[in-house]
Amino acid sequence: MKKDIWALIVIILVIIAGGVYYWMQPDKIVNKSNSDISTVEAQAVLEKLQRHIILPVDEVPKIVQIDDPIQAVQTQPFLAGVQKGDLLIVYVKAQKAIVYSPSRDIIVNVGPISVTPEASVDQPIAPISASTTVTD
Repeated sequence: MKKDIWALIVIILVIIAGGVYYWMQPDKIVNKSNSDISTVEAQAVLEKLQRHIILPVDEVPKIVQIDDPIQAVQTQPFLAGVQKGDLLIVYVKAQKAIVYSPSRDIIVNVGPISVTPEASVDQPIAPISASTTVTD
């Protein structure tokens, strides 16, 4: 039974690391010029998302729209189940990443992220299971 728990923990850490890796590779997965969402759109999305999960109130998240779900999943297993137009929402201070599908109104995935001690909101994010840092 202890082996099953450890295996589950390892699988969860791999999924989380995958999500953070995705966040490190946004140019390969999303088209930033088409995926920027306005403040009004972001607020509407966050209001819908709050029906499913308690969101941090003391920070504004980074939100990236997924334009190529096939490439996204191939590059990052954390994004399994995404569709075109789904959103990756990252709360750096709260160390939380959320994959949300507005069209289906579901949370696809949630996972923690680790921020380096000297990092601020706009600085590198590192996965829990890795010692390397990532730049935006």
